[in-house]
Amino acid sequence: MNQKYNEDCCWTIEKFSLFHRHFAIIDTADHLADQLFIKHKVQVDFGSELACPDEPYRVILCKCRKRDADAFLEAVCELPNKMLLCGHSDYLTFCEGLKKKALSAQDNGGALPDETTDPAQEAEQESAKEIPCQAAGQLVWHLPCDTHGSKWKSL
Repeated sequence: MNQKYNEDCCWTIEKFSLFHRHFAIIDTADHLADQLFIKHKVQVDFGSELACPDEPYRVILCKCRKRDADAFLEAVCELPNKMLLCGHSDYLTFCEGLKKKALSAQDNGGALPDETTDPAQEAEQESAKEIPCQAAGQLVWHLPCDTHGSKWKSL
């Protein structure tokens, strides 16, 4: 598998499938990545979209066939340049910040270090730890998009 893609704007989701590879990409409301997938002739099945109301970016869960995974990653490799050309100069900074929050939350069982949790949230986080693909969804779902307390919302 080609590993030269930018791991900040595309995350591999570990989920068992005989025919598909699962990813989470960071894109805009205009879906700029779609044009790249068309250019590279990759069929992508899109799932949930998670967006923060005060940010122009969204996390999109998607999958492609395993045989198309290299072409998918080549298309994703071009995404940061396309974002810059379209005026999204803070794209890589946003992606890096989100990845740091996700890794921090993963290390703390699904909660960011400055969050206070109640017992119900702790039980939910413990159950999310047990199943990796559900943990990935819960992790992205519960990440605050900024320090003002607003949350990501599913579209």
